[in-house]
Amino acid sequence: MIKKILIVFLFVLISITQNIYGEDTMQPLYNFNTALMPKLEPTIYSTKKVLIEGIFDFPADNAIATNREPGRNAVTLITFNEKKLKVKYKTIAKNFKSYVWGGREIHLPIFSEDYIGYTQSRGFTLLNLKTKRCIIGGIANMDYAVPYVGVIDPEKNIFIFGVFGGKSNVDFLSIMEYGNGRSNILRQKKISKGNRIVGNTQNVIFMANKNTAQAMDVNFNEIDHPFVKKFNEEKEKFKGIRFIQKHPDLPFVTFSAKGGGAMYIISWRDKNKPVIQKMLDHLTSNYQFSYDGKWLEFDDMDNYMIMPVDPELPHFLGTPILLGAFPKWPSNFGSLVTAMTRNPSGFVIPVHEQDPENWEKEVGFLKKWVFSEAYKLINKQKGYR
Repeated sequence: MIKKILIVFLFVLISITQNIYGEDTMQPLYNFNTALMPKLEPTIYSTKKVLIEGIFDFPADNAIATNREPGRNAVTLITFNEKKLKVKYKTIAKNFKSYVWGGREIHLPIFSEDYIGYTQSRGFTLLNLKTKRCIIGGIANMDYAVPYVGVIDPEKNIFIFGVFGGKSNVDFLSIMEYGNGRSNILRQKKISKGNRIVGNTQNVIFMANKNTAQAMDVNFNEIDHPFVKKFNEEKEKFKGIRFIQKHPDLPFVTFSAKGGGAMYIISWRDKNKPVIQKMLDHLTSNYQFSYDGKWLEFDDMDNYMIMPVDPELPHFLGTPILLGAFPKWPSNFGSLVTAMTRNPSGFVIPVHEQDPENWEKEVGFLKKWVFSEAYKLINKQKGYR
């Protein structure tokens, strides 16, 4: 009897050890329960009568920016005064085009110290922060939408766009260069309906079609990639890919699948033996890594959360930490209501509330989380689980 118990114990121990050290498993590594998650409280900064409706990342330390400050046709830098819990505004560039904001805006993360870039429906605006001049490039005609933009070469201002929704049965990818006051199409690739770009690095373009993944280089040549290899091996378990984000330095991709949206990672410490791990059995989306690569920020359409990135962990990501709920207002601007900061790494959302002194008016705030403050919530003795 004792021998049988010992054999069972050893079997369980070996199974747990294999799971801990990187074997495939579709069992969630972490439980999802916002009531039990450690919570990082924000610092709240008053914007008073300025009701900021959209913010984005900006290449300055401990700062964000907006192009939707009411009454101004400008890009405005927002910095934080930690002692007075107030913000300071500085006009970066004004009236550099007829409509500095408008349309369906998708803002790029920080890719340069000298430029910012964002789409406006079917066009792209690249603003030179030094000269205050911008290049406006049309990407598609009125029949199309541009739901994706990514950086290919930040030094040469080369970007990739996903252009979808035309009346024909063909969508396309467009790689464009912006310089000398104009835009120039370098390469285009027609793609059939159902194919879509789901992510990119400077060297790799990730595509998905239903439950099949594909990787291409920047010349649109299909290439082998550990993420694609492993996902396609397991594709029968998924209905497709919803969101994907490659860590800037470490060998792993985090993604959510269609049909439930659970969070997974595929990692490849050994490129020939990629592994898959379900992290959370819960709808998650909008993954983005902090600029120091130490945190993953994401949401579940109700709450914002982060996970620490630790290269010593078998699957790189530590236990989820709750930041807070989506603001009730402004809530109709999608990703425009969040921004990441660098030095220190953090996360910001704007909030509008009724003025306690005048209930017919609103007052504004910015909630700001500094990620490094979350380390105190992690029990090192018990690890990240």
